[in-house]
Amino acid sequence: MEKLDFINKIPKENVYAVFHHIVMDDSDYDKITRKKMVFRLYQELNTNKDHLYGYVRPEIYQFLKKLLNREIEFKHFTLKDHRMAQEAVDMFLLYYNEDLRTYKVPDALEHLIKKKEITKLDYELEDIYYFIKGVMQVRGAIDKNNLSNIYSQLKPNDIELSFEEALYFLPKLFIDLYEDYLSEEIEFVIPEFYHSGEVYRDYHPVYPYTFEMYKSIGKNGLNLLEPTQNAFYDILKKNAKDDGFSLEYLIRDLHFANNDFTEFSFKHIINRILDIIGDIDQTIKLYNSVIVKLPRWIFKGDPIEVVDRDLIEKLNDKNFKNDFYNEYVKEVLKCPCGSNKNIEDCCANEDVLVNNQAILHPERGDLFYEVYYDLLYLVNEKYRVVKHYKDPLKVFDQLDDNTYFKLRDLLYEDNEIFTIYQERYKMDEDSRDIFDGIKSAYDIEGIAITYEDQKLVVMDIKNHVILHISGIISGISLNLDSRDFPMIIKFKLVPLSDVLTYLVHINPFNVTIGSTMKKTIYHETKEMPIAKNRKDILKIIRSEA
Repeated sequence: MEKLDFINKIPKENVYAVFHHIVMDDSDYDKITRKKMVFRLYQELNTNKDHLYGYVRPEIYQFLKKLLNREIEFKHFTLKDHRMAQEAVDMFLLYYNEDLRTYKVPDALEHLIKKKEITKLDYELEDIYYFIKGVMQVRGAIDKNNLSNIYSQLKPNDIELSFEEALYFLPKLFIDLYEDYLSEEIEFVIPEFYHSGEVYRDYHPVYPYTFEMYKSIGKNGLNLLEPTQNAFYDILKKNAKDDGFSLEYLIRDLHFANNDFTEFSFKHIINRILDIIGDIDQTIKLYNSVIVKLPRWIFKGDPIEVVDRDLIEKLNDKNFKNDFYNEYVKEVLKCPCGSNKNIEDCCANEDVLVNNQAILHPERGDLFYEVYYDLLYLVNEKYRVVKHYKDPLKVFDQLDDNTYFKLRDLLYEDNEIFTIYQERYKMDEDSRDIFDGIKSAYDIEGIAITYEDQKLVVMDIKNHVILHISGIISGISLNLDSRDFPMIIKFKLVPLSDVLTYLVHINPFNVTIGSTMKKTIYHETKEMPIAKNRKDILKIIRSEA
């Protein structure tokens, strides 16, 4: 019988969301395991094949069929193939087999997928899925009854499914969205909404969205039926460097910035667009044209160009944070590290970060990435995870999250790569220090507690030591907000001679830590030794030995 160990790499809340929706089981979240949930899920899918309608997009089923029929091979995957594979992985229809070094459909689902016929209902549910995603992108949060009413009012006549029937066939929605039961009505909420500004509850939206508009927003991130947004999308798409991957994330961040109302967010987006376009005047013109067209959660989805100006002035008088008609925020923006300082004087200030060793010196930060990506290049040269070129940039342009992490994992599974690097590259003292740090990197599961002098303070759960972590080229708090602490995180610790840093990614886990546990954590940290560099780590290890 096939092992189901791969499911342990999927966030448990995602497995539980689909399991609870399809198996209709109220098992205790803390007691039931991922393996048990996915085993019973596969049983249910085989017993009631109706669950396959809308489970994933029709294109994903077609991709899986080709994979099963060996019409496509992993070593020849395009970027689009990798992204479809990840979508199937997210819904437990595919996993990466370490022994075979390829993707594999679980044995329990092979026959089911091969026999699955793509029907009109599958395409209808795909339209409904994008429609609901579009409504959520416009509204940010909406109670279930209101969403049901919008669906009933706007759905085309040829769609016969009721709202409840549609939800039954779309389990992926319950991974994409949160269900909030704390309000008077059950609300659907997109994750980014929790970081947005206040919603003007008494506001009555007036923008005339249609079913097709919502569907376009759900699929593309923008209403491509609106000329300005369509032109914006076309220009970015023509200039984007990959198969829409960076464009997708740019549009997501654009919506977040549009609803976050902070100067830092707007500057970040403008710089992202500038990276794609390459012309500052065109960038500003594009940004100014589209920003007033995007939905604002504060106005329940209305873009500010349709909002009454008297209301805008009224909200301004109440000190609402906004950038109406492109006026930047004037109030002080507090740093997310919790220092109570302006972000420009704290974690967004390179000089402050360098002086406190909260990031590597800029030249050293560049060197860190140079050494690391040279190592990944050697991995791909040997294993051909993506198509290999002499030009490293062409190799890295193909990477998505999945293939990047595959390269990283192979780096630490094959020590020969480090030997090849030493033979091929000359190293000075700085590059040797970084090389040694990356080579000796190890996995940490810890609890992010606070920031101290812009460094992230982490309690290493396994080794019972406090780690002071520096960023590589930017302040860590710009990605991990101290207001969410304590937070369980995982990362690879890179011990350098003068600081401790991490291997590019820190992965947070959405696990609630209760008040009693918080007190225990803060009490225990007072007794733990502190490590700030490689020497400290070695000293602590030796003392424990």
